[in-house]
Amino acid sequence: MIILIAALALGSAPMNDAAVVRHTSHEYQRCSRVVMTEMEQISCILPELQRQDELLRKATDDTIRRLPARKKATFRRLQRNWSRHRTEKCQRDSKRATNISVKQTQCMLFETVRRTEWLKKYR
Repeated sequence: MIILIAALALGSAPMNDAAVVRHTSHEYQRCSRVVMTEMEQISCILPELQRQDELLRKATDDTIRRLPARKKATFRRLQRNWSRHRTEKCQRDSKRATNISVKQTQCMLFETVRRTEWLKKYR
């Protein structure tokens, strides 16, 4: 039971970056291949992060609908914990980068895609 809770709280599909990119839009894939300034990179990532946040919301709603009533509150709490963990992880990981805002935003995008794909497979 404890392992299940930990997996729900922090779990994401074990996907490498190339696998994550395959789950993004063609627009993002196209613009992410071009060498750009930091602001252009952010302009490429943000619309995709918004799209992926919406897909995550839908996957979360679908998961909640499938759960028995007694597990819904726990799942919501675990999803909030995952979101907090994602933010902390991306802030921590990006501190070592020279272009912090790009790395942090891209990390948020990739972690969101991983979580969405994990939720789609969660039963």
